[in-house]
Amino acid sequence: MFYDFENEKEKKEVEEYEIIVRKNDKRHNWIIMHDVYLDSPYTFEVLDKMLSLYVNTYPENELPVGFIFMGDFISLKFDYNRNFHKVYIKGFEKLSVMLISKFKLILEHCYLIFIPGINDPCACKNSIPKMPILPYYIRKFKQNIESFFSSKRNIIFATNPCRIRHLSKKMIFFRHDILNDLIWSSTINATNNERNNLQNILVSTIVGQSHIYPIPHDNRILKRYSPFLFLYPLPHFICVCDNSCNSFISYASEDTSDCIISNSDMSFTRKKTFTVYSALHHEAKRYVVPLKGQDNSADIQHSGGRSSLEGPRFEGKPIPNPLLGLDSTRTGHHHHHH
Repeated sequence: MFYDFENEKEKKEVEEYEIIVRKNDKRHNWIIMHDVYLDSPYTFEVLDKMLSLYVNTYPENELPVGFIFMGDFISLKFDYNRNFHKVYIKGFEKLSVMLISKFKLILEHCYLIFIPGINDPCACKNSIPKMPILPYYIRKFKQNIESFFSSKRNIIFATNPCRIRHLSKKMIFFRHDILNDLIWSSTINATNNERNNLQNILVSTIVGQSHIYPIPHDNRILKRYSPFLFLYPLPHFICVCDNSCNSFISYASEDTSDCIISNSDMSFTRKKTFTVYSALHHEAKRYVVPLKGQDNSADIQHSGGRSSLEGPRFEGKPIPNPLLGLDSTRTGHHHHHH
């Protein structure tokens, strides 16, 4: 085992980094996306459409508890030159303007959590866990939003991984190409494995080692925070965005549905894809934002002229509309357990 769990002081330290969501909140859906490139106008088009679907069907449909944005937040390679800084700051500034002008409802009621990716500017850039995005880059974003609301908003610039506890569900979110590192460090031998097998290897390695980044003796792991990376006991929802592994949603083990593990390799900007986790129903599903003119099919109109979120098929199953009851099939390779 990596770590002595009897050490109370370290245990306490881990808990300080967990985001605890108020108990009295009845809402239960978390919306998760990654590679949200704020330097691309197209991202704002997709985001606008997605947020509008939630706002326009409110109050018949409840809003999500929160939106979890995982990096990268810029499509450029990290660079110390002035252009990178300018573009980065501008992206977040543009996001604040859009939220204030069109989505006050979401700013009023929802958590917005930003988790840095591989390319985002953080202190000790390559460490794991990764520290939050440096304040310098988001100062303007925060100022804009704070100048609009007197009270503090639920906007959190979090570490990567980030832990959230809500409705007695423990969740961990990690934006990292873990599989790639597992192969490079020869922790696993993936010479002749097919892709699907790699997915199983990723799940079994993370779960088997009870560690979100199960690479032995990796010098990037900050010793002081290593307990933060342990998955012991197993959280209810492990949400990884690993571009080096295929997307899947499955149970962490064959014999219990206590823990769902999800990976998405589908960038929000490029694939318009996001994941919804319900902390109440303990279910995860993947959706695609419908943009007119993208597909041959126009948006399907539902009662009250609402557009549905319909899109490509994953694993041969149609994707249902998340706003009209989440009763769809789960995309997982394990069968249902009750």
